[in-house]
Amino acid sequence: MTGTNISNINLPTGSRLKTIYFPSSLKELKILNNPGLTNVSFEGYDNIESIYINCDKCGNFDVADFCEKIKNSPLKSVTLKNLNNIKITEEAFKHLITNTEFNITGKVTLIENIGSENHKDISFETKKMLVDNFGNINEGSNGLIIIYKPSDITIDYPESAEAYYKGENVVITNPFNLIITGNKVDITTDDDGKYVLNIKYELTETSDENVEIGKFSGDIKITGKPINQTAVKITINDTYFNTEGIIINFTWNAPRIG
Repeated sequence: MTGTNISNINLPTGSRLKTIYFPSSLKELKILNNPGLTNVSFEGYDNIESIYINCDKCGNFDVADFCEKIKNSPLKSVTLKNLNNIKITEEAFKHLITNTEFNITGKVTLIENIGSENHKDISFETKKMLVDNFGNINEGSNGLIIIYKPSDITIDYPESAEAYYKGENVVITNPFNLIITGNKVDITTDDDGKYVLNIKYELTETSDENVEIGKFSGDIKITGKPINQTAVKITINDTYFNTEGIIINFTWNAPRIG
């Protein structure tokens, strides 16, 4: 099929098909039930928008290598069923789930470089993104287990932060500017049963009664006119990182006139 303008190909199911050559015009790849595949080649990857692969039924097709080679493809839809612990880079995996509709199940190991056996030390931000999308990635709560290199947590935080408010019942998005490195943050559930990382925010005992804070988000809600300051304690894995609390300075952000 190389050298053609074919964009969508429906492969016959069964084990008889062994070799297939896809053209560079290919937009949609489906491998649903072809356990006999031994040789799959691509003329190019620049046009691939949709993939659906049942990894239990794709023979010797190298799914990991394919994922690395489509890192620049204009993906819109990604379905990978029953991944058998493929080893791919963080960059390749992120491309599969960025600006796409995705359904990925099985087991994936994130590695440092293509062909490496070293697990990737993912950042706190990356782990948060993975948990937001896949739930408890350590246990496969949503059907996918992701393996990575664990690393100890450190946290840098300011002694104080500014929170500008415009009136009552206005939510101020997490103003703390925390710098968190490492990924050994436990996965827990919030009050709605959603999987989140176990970093919690709480007001100190002397905080203003007109101030509320999201336990896992750190977002601040003003329910009445606050006093000038309040303080917030932070825990990670239920261990305090700042026993005195970060001082929040509230400043009225008056609207401009004219």
